[in-house]
Amino acid sequence: MVNARVHWLLEKATNPVSPSINQQDDPITLLYFSPQGWPAAVSPGPVERQGLTAADCKALWDSLLQNPPPLSAQPEQRGAYSYHVAVQGHLCRYFWLGTSTGEYYFDYSINTGQVRLVIP
Repeated sequence: MVNARVHWLLEKATNPVSPSINQQDDPITLLYFSPQGWPAAVSPGPVERQGLTAADCKALWDSLLQNPPPLSAQPEQRGAYSYHVAVQGHLCRYFWLGTSTGEYYFDYSINTGQVRLVIP
């Protein structure tokens, strides 16, 4: 994620109107950034409307990870895979469901780029 932000900062310095960059290894996938310069979406919608959906967070997961494991994004699909995503305000919350000892998850903020890990 830091490399994507550095690329965004360099792109913004040379082309301030461009809100997106191509992923280096996938010329088809565009990343859109929050006004603060953190990966926010693979379409302009979440950036323009200032809101996230679980589908937006899933698309980020699929785009930013090199070999992303499958993940569910609909509440009724929770448990179908080892990972699930939900939206908590302006955060993408990624759950790991592969344990019976509690709820492991991390939050990703598109506004600050902060990742917060929660281990029970």
